[in-house]
Amino acid sequence: MRKLNNIEEELNRIRVEIYEETKNMTTDELVEYFRKYGEDAA
Repeated sequence: MRKLNNIEEELNRIRVEIYEETKNMTTDELVEYFRKYGEDAA
């Protein structure tokens, strides 16, 4: 098994964090969540 590099480890950490924040959200709540963070990023 190959060792993950730092970028892959960080991406995996972010994926888990987003999953934990959104796992119980409705579809409408998910849309609003991603819309908010998309606007912030833009």
